[in-house]
Amino acid sequence: MSGIVYILTNPAMPDLAMLGSAADEAGLRARVTGFSAQDAVPMPFSIHYARAVADADDTRQKLEAGISDVRLSSDKDFFRIAPEKATLLLQVADGEDVFISDASADDLEEQQVQRQVLRLRGRFLFSMVGIKPGAELEFSRDRSLKATVVDDRTIEFEGRKTSLSAAARQIMKRTANVSYSLRGPDFWMYGGEILTGRRLRMEDELQDDEERMQAG
Repeated sequence: MSGIVYILTNPAMPDLAMLGSAADEAGLRARVTGFSAQDAVPMPFSIHYARAVADADDTRQKLEAGISDVRLSSDKDFFRIAPEKATLLLQVADGEDVFISDASADDLEEQQVQRQVLRLRGRFLFSMVGIKPGAELEFSRDRSLKATVVDDRTIEFEGRKTSLSAAARQIMKRTANVSYSLRGPDFWMYGGEILTGRRLRMEDELQDDEERMQAG
């Protein structure tokens, strides 16, 4: 049955992506509103990516099967994955992108969301993932768009020094006329790897090394 497969994020859960499907745009909006209204959810969900496909259930199941190793549990729709990595997998499916802007979001709300992300997850620094000044980055949804790392927090994009998040918002506004609550590391790639995914991978590797040392 045709429908929309979606990927949601929440600043209160910065390392997780939520996957699901809905019959149409109205259904997707209703789900986001419903999830966000739950008492246990301190901050609203945002639509990271959505795609209209011919068979939403089948597409969602295939996507979930492809990343089952990072699923929190079999009865939950949450995955410990960079949301843009899941997006790149979903984009392989035949269909069309669906853009749904959050009309209620404003600049003040955006700033509050970003502050909450920083408080929960910590600021992204290039040094924490082994990326040095001068390194070239690619935008995940159009890899012809490049940026250069200037220092630990700054990039140069289209001749201007800016942040990962500001550059990502600029591109998304220009290409899709949408402005989600963007986390820059979710949208930029280094060496073919999403920066958020690189951070998660390196943290997992460090934790594995520490566990081996303790066991050894």
